[in-house]
Order: sequence, then structure tokens, then C-alpha cells
Amino acid sequence: MRPGDGAVVVTLNQLVGMVRSLQADNRQLRQLVQANQRQTTEELAAIRRQLTTMCSSARAVAAVPTPDAPTTTPPDTLPDVGLSEKEVRQIFRQSSNPALFAAHLTQRVFPELFTDANQKHHFNFYGGGALNKQPLNPTRQDVVRRLTVRHYPEVVSEGAFKAQVVSKVSKLLGRPVQKPAVQDVPLPTDISFTALLKYTNL
Repeated sequence: MRPGDGAVVVTLNQLVGMVRSLQADNRQLRQLVQANQRQTTEELAAIRRQLTTMCSSARAVAAVPTPDAPTTTPPDTLPDVGLSEKEVRQIFRQSSNPALFAAHLTQRVFPELFTDANQKHHFNFYGGGALNKQPLNPTRQDVVRRLTVRHYPEVVSEGAFKAQVVSKVSKLLGRPVQKPAVQDVPLPTDISFTALLKYTNL
């Protein structure tokens, strides 16, 4: 070995050691990077699972119907047929069932039919029938029905209203108008002219 070769060998050995150390550090670095990547992938997967669960819960909650907020029901506004609420209450107090109530309302709402002319014979509640009668005025007919249903909810269905109310009103329309009975006034037995003048207040 020539002089100076020993120093070269030492230097080479040092370089080889440094290279191996760098390679070891590189392997450790790759392992750390791979470990971080695996951890990051697992964390992302966990986040995705959480988001999926939250979305599913949100859809389930949205699918459940929520109760309607309480609203104020507007009053049942009726067309003006010249019938006051006071009269309606009075008619209701005088009636014992929906048929009588509707019959009294009909007499009040259709006064032109209940005269000596007996025009009501040409009508029934819905019209038609064996005699092909005319229907009552739709607007006032609707008032009679709505007021009857308001005070007697048991006739709200069409079947119940026809069975319990319409037949009664149609019978009322078919009956002749009853004229007030004329009371017989007894004449005095003394029928002298003076007595007759006194009796008649002439």
C-alpha cells in the first residue's frame, strides 16, 4: 500500500457509511409518508361516513310531516239576503231539529213564495221531481244549507242533508199557504139602527 492510500480508504468508508445512513433515513421517510397517507385516507373515509350518516338523518327528518301551524279560520261569510245573525239565533231557538230550522229559514229567506199567490208550489229545494219543479234561487238556497249545517253539523254530508232537510223543505213548499182564520163576531140581538151604530162605532 502506498503512502496516502490509508487516508483514501478511510474517506471511502466514511462516504459509504454516509450513503447507507442516507438510505436508511430515506426508507424511514418513505415509511412515515406512507403511514401519514394511510392515516389521512382513513380519516377522510371516516369523515365521508359521518357526512353520509348526517345526510341520511337529514333526509329522514325532512320526510317526516310536520304538524300544520295553527291558523285562524276565517268567519263563514254569507251573502247578504237580508237575514241578520240575531234573526238566525232566534230561528235556531225556535227549532228543535235541522229540518224545522231549514224550513223556518226558507220561509224567511224566500218571503215572495209564501204569499196568497202560492208561487211556492212551482218550486222545491233542488228542483226536478215528478212534477219537474224549479229549484230555489242558488244563492239563497246555499245560505239555507250553510246556516243549517253550521247549527246542525250532523247533516253536513249530502246524504244526511237530503234525507233530513230537503224532504221537509220540499213538503213545506208543497203545502198551500194557510190564511189566517177569520173570527166570527157575534152580532147584538138588538138590531135596531141606534144599537147597530153604537156597535159599529159609527
